[in-house]
Amino acid sequence: MNALRSSVSIVALLLVANSTLALAEPEDQTVRQAPGSPEQVRQALAILPRVGTNQIVVMPTVSAVSVAIQPGLSEGEDWLKVLHETLGENTAPSTLAEGAFILNRPGIIVQGPNELLIFVPDKADRRAGEGPVLLMPCQTLEQLETEWIGQPVEISGEIFTYHDRNQLLISAYLIGTSTPSEPAIQQDTSPVDPSSLEDDPAVRDLLEELNFGAEPSDSTPKSARERIEPINQIGQRAQVTTSTIGGLDEGTLILRRPSRMIRNGSGAWTIVFDNDNPDAPDSVDFIVEPCRMLMRMENIVMQSGDAGRLLVSGRVYTYKGGHYILPTLMQRVRPQEINSLQ
Repeated sequence: MNALRSSVSIVALLLVANSTLALAEPEDQTVRQAPGSPEQVRQALAILPRVGTNQIVVMPTVSAVSVAIQPGLSEGEDWLKVLHETLGENTAPSTLAEGAFILNRPGIIVQGPNELLIFVPDKADRRAGEGPVLLMPCQTLEQLETEWIGQPVEISGEIFTYHDRNQLLISAYLIGTSTPSEPAIQQDTSPVDPSSLEDDPAVRDLLEELNFGAEPSDSTPKSARERIEPINQIGQRAQVTTSTIGGLDEGTLILRRPSRMIRNGSGAWTIVFDNDNPDAPDSVDFIVEPCRMLMRMENIVMQSGDAGRLLVSGRVYTYKGGHYILPTLMQRVRPQEINSLQ
């Protein structure tokens, strides 16, 4: 009986083991791959091939930095570029420090943008840091333009710097070159009788020219008085016309005047002084000469806008009817410093 039970138990265990093995074996003998494995990707591409495209990858963009344009006195056009196009060659501009002086430097003049002039010193006579430089507006420059017709010149002046560009404020000039090789004219050194000079018609005409503007006296001959009186009238008309021109004369000093700085129609910085009288000599707009002081004033105006007020000191210059100012001292006026009683 015990033997029969043992044999039944063994048969039952064998049946259970066979059923367990049958359940453990998968129906599909294919080896399962991990998700995202190279083999699984290869199988997926074989079933559904990827279609290629010509799309260009777009990278993240960087915002552009805004750079303010500084027109200055050349209305935004780079005078150095104009010079290179005129001369047909590239030359290094002047790189002197502000306050440096140029004395009796020979060179040539080239027409620049906005009818301004560019001085190009001779290469043989240049010092370290010297090069082409833009001439700043002033009466001396205006006088030079009326006399210059393309000759070489010798120029003296002071250097000012504006945004890494040198400007030259000329104080003296000499047009043309001397010709010492010409023989000197022999002069007659024999004594001359003064009475004989008075009888010479050419000498009488010269004496009358030297008396230009003098009031004719009773002892003056009638013919001479008739010539002098119309000349005096012309001189008086010219003097009245000159005196009626508005604005301040060149060389006038302005000390600590409240003002504001704005752009004019051509883009140049302009000083407008606080003045209740529109007929006052300083009621005109003054274009600011390019210099480092102007760069400091620019920073204040760019930050404060129309609310920026300045106490400005400087020297007045004139050029072709326009008024300019070279600032020498500047102080910012803050809103809390404004007194309503001023």
